[in-house]
Amino acid sequence: MLRDVASPEFRHVPFGGILMLFGGYWTQFLPVVPCGTKQEVLDETLKCSYMYLKVYQRVETGEEYENSARHRKVFRIFKSWLRLVADGAIQVGPSSIALPDSMVLPSEEAAIEWIYTPAVLSDMSKLREVALLGIRNNEVLNINEVILSELGGETISARGIDEAVREDDGIDGMPYENEEYFHREPPQGMPPYLLELKVGCIIMLLRNMDVANQLRNGTRSAAALHHR
Repeated sequence: MLRDVASPEFRHVPFGGILMLFGGYWTQFLPVVPCGTKQEVLDETLKCSYMYLKVYQRVETGEEYENSARHRKVFRIFKSWLRLVADGAIQVGPSSIALPDSMVLPSEEAAIEWIYTPAVLSDMSKLREVALLGIRNNEVLNINEVILSELGGETISARGIDEAVREDDGIDGMPYENEEYFHREPPQGMPPYLLELKVGCIIMLLRNMDVANQLRNGTRSAAALHHR
């Protein structure tokens, strides 16, 4: 998967060397094996896959404290807590749970500062290796603005060129009362109307542009220079 569109040096790596996020309720959703035994069902899970150790090691290798006793203790506590979540043992409501204080940061800004430290922001190679996930696009845009403000250098602003279709243009028309509203809500797969960049910031493509040259949805690149 993804190897056929990956660059040559990553075609032997699972998922073409692209960071993958696996999620789900591991103890509640199991593969379906018709008339299979318990062991046959377990054999079909990701943790029994031949590439699971490769995936796990890829996640762990980048941690500076991988072999520390503290890290292993924290990992065991977190694993036990996840099992309690899966068993429904720590619910505080029909659809809510209580997170331990050790897993919660006081604000969005604190989460950004925890990941994007001064050492990361000053080193382009480190900046390429980190990412902060967001649930909604507007949250991602706000996070990007905060991170961009912390990067050194001049901010380059690029405004989109567009023209709203008016109601009198027929069935495809739309109300033309507030053009700024449409600029605040960029179409799916498109960058913001006002795109602000700095040299060294990370840019992610939101659609396939040139698959043969690895310019596809999800490709991350670093801005190296700009032309006015």
